[in-house]
Amino acid sequence: MILTAFRFIFAKNANDKAAGQIPMLPSTNELFDRKKIMKRFLITLLASLQITSFADIPPDEAKRNGMQETLQNYIKHNKVIADICVYEQEWIPPSKPFPKGQLIQRAVITHVHIGPWKVGQRIEYVHYIEDAPRFFGRFTSTVPGLLKTFFYDPDGSETNQEGVIKIEGDGHWGFRRIEDAFAQLFALELESNPKLKYKSEQDGGGQPATRPESKLPS
Repeated sequence: MILTAFRFIFAKNANDKAAGQIPMLPSTNELFDRKKIMKRFLITLLASLQITSFADIPPDEAKRNGMQETLQNYIKHNKVIADICVYEQEWIPPSKPFPKGQLIQRAVITHVHIGPWKVGQRIEYVHYIEDAPRFFGRFTSTVPGLLKTFFYDPDGSETNQEGVIKIEGDGHWGFRRIEDAFAQLFALELESNPKLKYKSEQDGGGQPATRPESKLPS
């Protein structure tokens, strides 16, 4: 897959791409632009490999195969549950002092289900990636609004610098809010889980909040 991506991205033009040919002597500008494209491609690939998506799992199967129990455990054991929008990511390649790749993501909080965080606050957290490639140096790229639900249990190691909550280590969890079986399971938990329901009713002045119907069968 990665080899195919290299051949496609570094092809000279649309005809070369269709034919699977690779130019022998690209110009300096072409090479620079394609390296930038490849960086973004690789970081997206790494993220997709590291952060498992469950979009292809049918909701009824997700409910039966232990995912609902997993989600309920995360709800039970985390003091912060919030919806976030990721707007930036930074790649730090492996090094001798730290042999894992680091994918740092920065996000803004859009809704708080549980915990002391506030809407509009920014957070920064990291995913550690095993066996990461060492092709490129450190760089930062913009993310076009990745919506996630984020779980975290503060342990005192996090800091607040210039309005950004920085989380050390990878003791956090989350899932995409769109096209993910966990997101649909979470919609059910919002309606039935006492911990989430209590917070919802408190925010709504004692009245249960109105939420969209879940697609999951009962």
